[in-house]
Amino acid sequence: MKTDCLQGTSLRRYDRLTGALGQKFGAVFCGRITTDGRREFYYYAPLSEKLDRTVEDTFSQFPGYEFDCGCKENAAWTQYLEVLYPSEESRQWMENRKVLDVLEREGDTLQAPRHVWHWIYFRCDADRELFVAAVTPLEYRLQSRPDRKDKEYAKGVCIVRFQSVKWHEIDDAVIELFRLARTHRGEYDGWETQVQ
Repeated sequence: MKTDCLQGTSLRRYDRLTGALGQKFGAVFCGRITTDGRREFYYYAPLSEKLDRTVEDTFSQFPGYEFDCGCKENAAWTQYLEVLYPSEESRQWMENRKVLDVLEREGDTLQAPRHVWHWIYFRCDADRELFVAAVTPLEYRLQSRPDRKDKEYAKGVCIVRFQSVKWHEIDDAVIELFRLARTHRGEYDGWETQVQ
């Protein structure tokens, strides 16, 4: 397998690149890194012959973007497993982005504070009640205690708070709840709100 890296491109352009690399090389997109004004896209593929030409052909359609590419053997997938694979908190940020993207597609500017409902599940009632006590000073209100049958984490809690859904503020709130849930041996299960 090969790892292919592209730098300095736009996320909007990666769909076309992913299609070209998938078609010609059997490449699978496995992640990206964005830092210091550049983006690196990573692909794994069984072939890499003429990779440079395919990337050049794809990016010739988008003048004004600088790019470079390269590949190297990485049969153990160490780049993916040690660098690209998201931590549990990073995966939660990704889930937040999905909800925010839906809100924006519906015309929400994310500027207005609103009620946000959060779901957390526990193995036992005692852990659930300790969690409720821990979030009450954070101005969360208990909405319900939903239970799920046939689940390891069956004892649920739905809490609600009037809060911001701006990108960094919702991330901070969710990660705080995610960590509190872990402290009380629970699992954070997501949030929802209404379009404003």
